[in-house]
Amino acid sequence: MAAATVLKRTAKEAAACLAALGCAAACSNPLPLSASRPGVTYAACSLVGAYDRVFISKRDDRKGTCTRIGLASPSNESVVLISVPADWSVEVATISNEPSDCEFSTGLAVNAVSATGGTGSIVWSTQAGFAIPTQVSVHATLDFSGASASWAPPSDELNAERLTVTSCR
Repeated sequence: MAAATVLKRTAKEAAACLAALGCAAACSNPLPLSASRPGVTYAACSLVGAYDRVFISKRDDRKGTCTRIGLASPSNESVVLISVPADWSVEVATISNEPSDCEFSTGLAVNAVSATGGTGSIVWSTQAGFAIPTQVSVHATLDFSGASASWAPPSDELNAERLTVTSCR
């Protein structure tokens, strides 16, 4: 899976990027991007099938975590309230205390904790005739405050622009 560097942007620049990706009016106040941090990498991959899927992962070697969001289509029942493209839903949103869990494109880590809530957005534009994106941007915060694992942080932010979407392995 390809990794992308997180870019530092102002809220106005972030709004322009989201607009360029075809973001609707619901994204008029996007979350600002975080400054790039050493040890943090993002990746995205997709699976095509009866349900198409897109997975976004954030590997944080400094915190010792892997945060993952999995989207499915066609679907409209999300496990957390993150704005996603039409006919897509958030199927899974988790964090684990093992950064290497991000090396596995699909499936849940044994020690993964599910998010209890979430805010923000995931946006992309697709090429004509294709439902799967070639790039995806994520600006979301996942809530883990109700998690039973003592190592889980209260929340985790995912902020990345134009992640290249590869095929999941």
